[in-house]
Amino acid sequence: MYGRDARPAGDHTENGEGVNMRARRLPGLPVLALNDGGRLGKVKSVVVDPSARRVAALIVAPPGLSRAKILPTAGVHALGADAVTVDRSDLLLPFREAVDFHQFLGKEQVRIIGSPVFTAGGELVGGARDFEISGTGEIEGILVSRGLFPAPPGREAHIPRECIVALGIDAVIVTDEAAVLLRREQPESPLKQEGREKSLFRLFASAEKRETERRETEHKEE
Repeated sequence: MYGRDARPAGDHTENGEGVNMRARRLPGLPVLALNDGGRLGKVKSVVVDPSARRVAALIVAPPGLSRAKILPTAGVHALGADAVTVDRSDLLLPFREAVDFHQFLGKEQVRIIGSPVFTAGGELVGGARDFEISGTGEIEGILVSRGLFPAPPGREAHIPRECIVALGIDAVIVTDEAAVLLRREQPESPLKQEGREKSLFRLFASAEKRETERRETEHKEE
């Protein structure tokens, strides 16, 4: 299993059942309606359902000064390389009507990217740099860098879906077996264990500060 799943990942990867999309690739993509070819806006961010380990919806910024809307993943026709397509424009919901997704937003929103990755046994193994999404919204894997400096795009170690234990606000938890996979794909840097952990925590603290500032800006805009 590990030999097949532990591979470099580009913007799209094959999973045997279809094509996966990297989450970092989604923001900024246009959203197009298939019934009339209209441009409904652009993807702003993703909404994660941590218990189901899937992307429940996309937040879409309409053209002009209109407020952002929610696009349930169930309404997505395709996550393409250059655009997200939907069958109809009325599949986008105003925030006040998208009550089923409110539980995944705000202070309880799980971001994944930038989170520290720990094993169930308590070992810090790296940082989540990206994650892969199937065409139906399932999170198929977490892309992880082990050291202080991020791995080049497409060279992160891949932790498959079956090794994910929990997706939390503060951390991603994976199986102990995932640590073996990471050590094989990305050998430990010369940094000592203690120094590596301190460097990673500083990195995540900085990322958390930037994310908090971004959330505050988005809240003001909405």
